[in-house]
Amino acid sequence: MSKAIVTPEAPKVEITPFTQEQLEGLRKEGLLPDYNLTRQSLAALRKDGNPFWSTWHKDYPQFEAVTSRGSAVAFNPDKPFLPGSNNKTLEQQLEMIAEYNQQLQQEFLVLWRF
Repeated sequence: MSKAIVTPEAPKVEITPFTQEQLEGLRKEGLLPDYNLTRQSLAALRKDGNPFWSTWHKDYPQFEAVTSRGSAVAFNPDKPFLPGSNNKTLEQQLEMIAEYNQQLQQEFLVLWRF
């Protein structure tokens, strides 16, 4: 007997947007800063009619029930994945993300002269 997975409604989230200066700097670097993570699950997004690039997760209801963090985000549409991260463990990917985050922060500190 399978257990039903309940997908909670996403709470309304206050997301701190990028400043105008940050938006301009991100766009200058080729990043798209026009997206927010809204603490919704894949299941809730699917229910709302959002398209997905991949469908491997549709057979894993527990995975689809996990909600994202609430945050303003920017990404490179030409390279949406962290280079070299394929076939790495979660721990290795988290380390790579932390290193990339530090690199970006240093670059933007210089660009924006905080």
